Amino acid sequence: MTQKIEKSLSKLIGIIINKFESGVDIYDSEELREALSLFETFISLELRKKYDDWEYESLDGIYEGQILMTGKNKISIIGMCVLVSDQSYIPIYINIEISDSTDEIVWMDCKLAELGQNGIIKIPYNSNRWNKQMYALDVNTIAWYYSISYGKET
Repeated sequence: MTQKIEKSLSKLIGIIINKFESGVDIYDSEELREALSLFETFISLELRKKYDDWEYESLDGIYEGQILMTGKNKISIIGMCVLVSDQSYIPIYINIEISDSTDEIVWMDCKLAELGQNGIIKIPYNSNRWNKQMYALDVNTIAWYYSISYGKET
């Protein structure tokens, strides 16, 4: 299942990168919506491999606040995501590089959830605070709780 998702995700990221390079608005594109949906599944599966508390957890939405091209075939996505278990919002940071010759992810680094004094800081679903916070995230100052890597960075 992971390979099928990886192939589809790689194709979509390639389309997004091509649009990005040509100056086309990617924020409201069908490819971005599909890619974010696939990231939900892909990241959840990878988290289950590393963290026991993800056995019954999943992502139920990823909302991008910022997407940046960070190099050839590389993008980063900064935003918020929703946990299935309690529908709360947590920050997410995805760095990904795709192959330019095959439909594969060369590497991906993903970080989720901010660690607070009493565990993970969660924003309730019915709060509007998540939307405001999403655009102010500084990924370098967050004490990330979860971290996964996929593939090997070049």
